[in-house]
Amino acid sequence: MHPSSVQSSASPSSSAPAPTPDVSCNNRGLEYAIYDHSFFNSDFPAFSSLDVNYFHVTQPAFTGTTERIGIPPGTNPYFPPFSIYDDTPARLYMFTAVNHRAFLYAPVTGTYTITVPDSDEITLVWLGDKAISTWTRANADLEQDYNTVDGPEETTVFRIQLQAGTYTPFRLLWANAQGELSFIARVQAPDGRIIEDGDGSDSDYFVRFACDMSTPEYPPFGQNG
Repeated sequence: MHPSSVQSSASPSSSAPAPTPDVSCNNRGLEYAIYDHSFFNSDFPAFSSLDVNYFHVTQPAFTGTTERIGIPPGTNPYFPPFSIYDDTPARLYMFTAVNHRAFLYAPVTGTYTITVPDSDEITLVWLGDKAISTWTRANADLEQDYNTVDGPEETTVFRIQLQAGTYTPFRLLWANAQGELSFIARVQAPDGRIIEDGDGSDSDYFVRFACDMSTPEYPPFGQNG
């Protein structure tokens, strides 16, 4: 998809866009859902058995909200159980997927860069209208198979042109099969500021909805959401 076709929403205003989104309505962060699955990665690193449609219709094991994204490299997948985010019950993450969704607020106009420098086993990213309910593996803007900061795979890059003050639908699905796990997502604004870095710090630029209700509504998880 050409970046110019991505749809985003903004409220008309005669003043310059705010440097950060309005979070006065308790809308900060991303929604996420955790799923159990049985997709075995038998053709590493491709993970061709992963059926993204499964997550459209399957009820998640847990849902919550988070202001950050990722599992740092070196996390032990076997013991002890851990919480991926602050409100998550401790568990193991083999044969697990985590589906994140939100709206990315653009503080400035220009080209935004999205990468996943660390991914085990696979991370998919969608932006724009298809991130709401028509997301598939085939139409992902970014698919990052197994990759670490030390290689061996090249880091996939997706760039998108966004207008300051707009909210763009954003979805990130990470899935692990057997064995070790990690993922780090990085989003960088055209002026160099880091929107998301996977370093454990919270992001100020993701919201679940706009306070002025200008953003579309995501369907429920398990119902194409």
